[in-house]
Amino acid sequence: FWKRPRWRLERCLQLEEGAVCVQLASKVGGPRLLACSSKAMASYAIDMGMSPTESDLLQPLLTLSQDLSYEAVALGAQVLWCGDFGVGSKALASALPILDVAKEGKYTEPNPEPSEYCRWGNACASILRDGRGGWTSASRFSAGRVVDHMLTLGLGHALAVLGRRPGSPNAVQLLQSGYPSDHILLFAAFGNPGDLKRSS
Repeated sequence: FWKRPRWRLERCLQLEEGAVCVQLASKVGGPRLLACSSKAMASYAIDMGMSPTESDLLQPLLTLSQDLSYEAVALGAQVLWCGDFGVGSKALASALPILDVAKEGKYTEPNPEPSEYCRWGNACASILRDGRGGWTSASRFSAGRVVDHMLTLGLGHALAVLGRRPGSPNAVQLLQSGYPSDHILLFAAFGNPGDLKRSS
């Protein structure tokens, strides 16, 4: 879903199976955006109690990341890619080129040059490190794990995120509290680190 006064749908992209991707144009002078939501087919196997290999989960993500990177460069667009990836941040970083802001001390500039469209930012992981606990899934066979991620290309630095829940995962409580599924919602605000200093 998107705010229609701010964004105009330009086209739907037919990419990897299990992915819904759209190209949006800003109505207020902002950049073009590719927004994608995905759930790898192999992660549905987890929901049914099966045990797909990490490779089964990661291969479609690698293909989709390459397709999105190609489209982003061709269009000069920023990318926001969210979904149930079926794996944690470390496994994701082992397969995709993920920028580690904490280790490298840098971030992806908004609207980078095409040569810089090679490393994804993981918005939630850059702020909520895996060691801090919490979870994103209350689904029976992935309950208590961080399997949902928000990846970006060219959106700048994640300044704040709302995601992961403390305590024990309980799908019934999650649904009763108004969540539309047994996975929590992820939310992030993007900008430059200097924006925080100017606003404080």
